[in-house]
Amino acid sequence: MLWPAGEAPYAKAAEDLEHVDPDCWGGVPCARQVTTPTLTLYAADPPSRQWLLIAPGGGYESVAIEHEGAAIAQAFAARGISAAVLKYRIPDPRTATHPERVPLADLHRAMALLRAQQRAAGMAGQIGIVGFSAGGHLAAYAMVHPQPEAALNPDFALLIYGVSEFTAANEEWLQE
Repeated sequence: MLWPAGEAPYAKAAEDLEHVDPDCWGGVPCARQVTTPTLTLYAADPPSRQWLLIAPGGGYESVAIEHEGAAIAQAFAARGISAAVLKYRIPDPRTATHPERVPLADLHRAMALLRAQQRAAGMAGQIGIVGFSAGGHLAAYAMVHPQPEAALNPDFALLIYGVSEFTAANEEWLQE
């Protein structure tokens, strides 16, 4: 788990409907109705000083944990770059007091945990974020709205077909 039990900011007590849908996009699995965020580590061997935090897409309705998550992290780790997949909470007013804030809160927590892991291993280095689609939007937002506590901010970002323009259609989609 990303947060200790009961400590995820903005969380409401609600029925846990989180599940993996095996067929989100033509046979590709995704996590739906995510209320328990996780951070799954894929450490390179030998260990690397740099890490990539991967934020899969899913339109803020699901999280593409396999093809934009685990598969990407495994590929980076096999090439000597440690990676971690963030399964972030889905913004949902039924499960959060401020649904628009939960993905970013989860991203900041993941950054803090990765930086703490680097310090504990004596291997401080850069941590970048790789975001796909909605995860790309989340990554872009984290980059252009940095936190006062530097450890919470990515050092760089790779936006893979991320939503980065606020057209009327995108604003409507993000509000939904």
